[in-house]
Parts: sequence; C-alpha cells; structure tokens
Amino acid sequence: MPLLVKLRQNVDISRFQNELGFPAARTISTIKCISQESSVYSIKVADESKLSLLEHLQRLQDVIWAVEDVPLEFRAIPDDSYINQQWHLDKISAFSSWDISTGGLTPSGDTIVIAVIDDGFMPNHEDLKANVWKNYAEISGDGKDNDNNGYVDDFAGLNVATGADNHPLRSHGTATSGLVGASGNNGKGVSGINWNVKLLLISEANSASNVIVAYEYVLALRKLYNETNGAKGAFVVATNLSAGIDDAFPDDNPIFQEWCTLYDKLGEAGVININAVPNRHVDIDIVGDMPSTCSSPFLIKVTMTQKDDLKDEQGGYGKVHVNLAAPGSEIYSTTTNHQYNSFTGTSNAAPQVAGTVGLLYGAPCENFARLYKNEPAAAATAIRSMILEGVDKIAGLGAYTSSGGRLNVLGAITRLRDFCEGSSGDLSIQNIFPNPASQRLSIEYESDNYELHHFAILNALGQNLIAYDFNPPFFGEKKLELDLSKYGFPTGIYFVSIRSGSNISTKKVLLY
Repeated sequence: MPLLVKLRQNVDISRFQNELGFPAARTISTIKCISQESSVYSIKVADESKLSLLEHLQRLQDVIWAVEDVPLEFRAIPDDSYINQQWHLDKISAFSSWDISTGGLTPSGDTIVIAVIDDGFMPNHEDLKANVWKNYAEISGDGKDNDNNGYVDDFAGLNVATGADNHPLRSHGTATSGLVGASGNNGKGVSGINWNVKLLLISEANSASNVIVAYEYVLALRKLYNETNGAKGAFVVATNLSAGIDDAFPDDNPIFQEWCTLYDKLGEAGVININAVPNRHVDIDIVGDMPSTCSSPFLIKVTMTQKDDLKDEQGGYGKVHVNLAAPGSEIYSTTTNHQYNSFTGTSNAAPQVAGTVGLLYGAPCENFARLYKNEPAAAATAIRSMILEGVDKIAGLGAYTSSGGRLNVLGAITRLRDFCEGSSGDLSIQNIFPNPASQRLSIEYESDNYELHHFAILNALGQNLIAYDFNPPFFGEKKLELDLSKYGFPTGIYFVSIRSGSNISTKKVLLY
C-alpha cells in the first residue's frame, strides 16, 4: 500500500518534493493527488523504505498528517447455487413497483445515473452493455483528456488505478452492477432493480485512497451537472460501495475522516450513498466498520436477510449504524463470460437499495423533480427517509437495524406518493360531471390500491352497457373520461360502477 499525506493549504507540491530532501526523495517512485478537495496525495515507495519515509513525512511542517493506505475487503462469499433465481425481486415488491417506474429518465428528462464503485466489471456483458453510462465529452481511445477533467479516455467509467476506462474483469463488480441495473424486459438473462438506468462503473476501488478518488470523480460529475443545468457532467443520484474495512472507526485514521467527509459533500450535491456492512455476525456499533460508522445523513448502511426474512448469520448489524436489511442469500445476477450465477453476501443487499433510489427518481412526481432541481441535498435526504420509512417491519430485525425492517421498493414509492400529495383512500366514486350528460362523462374516484379495477355503466335492469378493466394511476389524478357520443344511449337513468376485489362503488347518472 502507498503512503498518504495531507498537506496544508496552498502548499506547492513541487516545493514540497524539493523540501523532502535526500535520501527521502530518492525512495519515492510516484506522487499523485488523490483529493483535490482536501489536498491529499498518494506516495508510492518501496516497502523497505516505507517506515522511514513515513516517520520523515510526519515531522515536516507542511504535512498535516501522513499514514499508510488501507486495503478494502469486498463483501461477498461466492457460491455456485442456481436455486430460486432472483427470488429477491418478489420479496422486495419489485414486480409491482415496475408498473410505476423502471428507472431511466426523470419526469424532467434527466438521465438517471447510479455509480457502482467496485473491484472490476464486464462492461460488455449482454445484460449490462446497454446500460453502461458513457462520457460523451470524452473521445474513446484517442489518448487525450478531451473534457479536461484530469483523466484520459474515461469514456465508459473510470479505473481509478489507471485513469482510463480499462476495467479489470471481475465477477464481484459485474454482479453488483447487474443487481442495480441489468437490462429488464429484454428477453434475456436477469433484471436489475432498474431496467434502463445508466451505470457509472468505477473500478479498482481496493483501498481507502482509491475509494476517495472514486467518490471525488462522482462528486465532480454531479456538481458539473448541477452547475450547467444538465449540459455537462452526469445526473448521478446514488453510489453503491459493497466493500469496506472491518473493525475500524472514522477516528482511527485521518484518511477515514476524509472518506466520511466526502459523503456530506456528495449529499450536498444531491447524491445518496449506499454501503454494505461486513459479512460477519458482529455488532459494528461496538467493533467498528468503515464506512458504516460514518455519521453522514447522506449514507445508508445495509445488512442482509435470508429467504425467510431472518438476518443472515453472516451479516453485520448495529441498531445505531446499520439502517436496514435487504435480501442477500443466494441472489442471482450477472457474472463474467456473459454468464449468470448466484452468490451470497451483503454485497448483494446494498445494490438493491441503490437501485431503489433510481426507481424513485424515475417516478412521475413533478413536485419531487422541482425539489431535486432547486434543493438537491433536500432531495437526497428525502429519498433516504422514503426508503427507511417504507421498509417492511420484520420482528427479528428490530435488534439489528435502526429501521427494524427489510427493503420494500413499493413502500418507498408509496412514501414518494405521499410527498407528491397523491391521494389514497377507500374505494369510492366521488364525483360525476356533467350530470346530466350527453356527449362526455368524467368520473373522479378514490382507491387505496392500484391493482386491477373493473369499470362498468349499467342500465336500470343491471345489464352492462360498457365494461372494461383498468389500473388506477399511482401518482396523479384518479379520473376516467368517456366519449358518450359513439354509444347512442337513450335518455334515462344509468349506473356507474367501479369494483376492486370485493369492494364496489356505484352512483346514478342521467344520460340524454
């Protein structure tokens, strides 16, 4: 691992290198900035010289702190089981949620992007390639930094180790990205929580310093999008990191504090962040975990459940620092070589929450669209609240998470509907107008669900003259419009009826 050093403000890096002195400077192979926001630099040095150089750096006046970088652990336990493929989608109510939103575009036309920060990917996987976000401000493969963001050829995401988009082929990142956004309804493979969301792939996030580079890359893209009203950058709404450092607290290492601070900066720009807790049955409130013990209001920490909704024994917990659970055992997703497989781990649980963020942004709620345009930080915290308040309360999770629940996508969307002042109540026809009517008829109604309803107009003998099935809208006004001119009803009293299951509402109307 390289050394990390934070310099005081306005310190010139060239001057700093000159002041290192000989022989310290001779032991260094490279120095690169990993955080322009915080003036943190990575120094690559031979192992045999690491300790002496670290002690030397810590004594320099221009250095605030100097530490060794810390490796991350990716939180998955692979297995080869194909049992119950994608059982998690029904458990978290994804199927019914897709009637409302499948991710892709917001009501305002913004392309929804979710950043997956991981070890590596297979970007050309048959079920991923259509959803990989592309940086069209960059010309792929020309060896130039076309958009002047400090990276050459970061066209299909970023490898933080190379500065280009040459992602290493890894099954872990391929699986997590598939859970967020494998193409849905395309006749092949599996479906992510989102069908059409764009995946910003960021690979080689295998150390604390590389994670910081990854998050700052996301931050720069979203800030640029906000500042240019969508003309540049990317509308990144969430990040997913299914990795971390066991048994660590933010105060243990200054680089961890920089890491935690980034969540607040991302949140202020409108990005909510999702993290998987450790694959160990430990109370992270006591033993610690990075980044799960960061206290940012823009961070959601996720443990995993089994098919019976019990917390998986391999998942970490904490009533303070773990927010909710999501399915994590034997979850089926994309893997390398254009294949599909199942694996177990909290790495599965977190991407489902990140994917839910994308669905919420894609729902047809104009009020929320105005909020994220004008107050992106408020939108991010609202999304976090919707997800945590919309969980299915599970008795066994009360001792393990702050919410006491397991992810329910439809529950989160229902909270968004409440935010958007959508209506919900017992089935009833509330208004028919005009009444009497001859040419057109409008029926305003209320319903407490959006499942299949049956509409009918009946004559005085109870015979159906018009009958059809429909689904009420989850968002917006509940109203049915009829063109009566094509039916030629004789003048008389008729009955308008709406039925949902065993519930029915009927009102009279005079047609002439």
